[in-house]
Amino acid sequence: VRSICEDREGNLWIGAGSAGLVALRAGKVTIVSPPDRWQGRTVLSVAVTDSGMWIGTEGAGLYHEREGKWERFGESAGIANQFVWSLSTDAQGRLWAGTWGGGVFLEQQGRFSRVPGLESFNAPVPALLQSRDGSTWLGTGVGLVHYEAGKVTRLGAEEGLNLPDVRTLEEG
Repeated sequence: VRSICEDREGNLWIGAGSAGLVALRAGKVTIVSPPDRWQGRTVLSVAVTDSGMWIGTEGAGLYHEREGKWERFGESAGIANQFVWSLSTDAQGRLWAGTWGGGVFLEQQGRFSRVPGLESFNAPVPALLQSRDGSTWLGTGVGLVHYEAGKVTRLGAEEGLNLPDVRTLEEG
């Protein structure tokens, strides 16, 4: 299991690595897949937004599913790195996508662009968290990154984080 996401109906969506996307609905387990079957790649991250479900893969980019229709987003949509390790939705309903060493991207009307203030940030981002205060936390291969209104604060080994490889985040 690489990621778990709960939708508004209480269904669980599980990014199950090479097994793909697993849905747990009404006590029943099903495998969900786009027509190209993720191009044979691993499913790493899942997020549900008002516009449907988003699924990040290890090398096939980002998929969007809405009402049974699938669309794949890659370089032509602005995602420069096809290894999408983390996804989250902020308070404005925008999708954030963290890649493995290729940056952090923000979706707006079907296009992705680098997050202002993080344009040159290229560390692996295996975890994203939208905090209750409206800020964003990035778990990265080089420590924690706090992002708020364009301001970036990095917390790594120099700030006393002994093991700076942060792979999961949770707000208490």
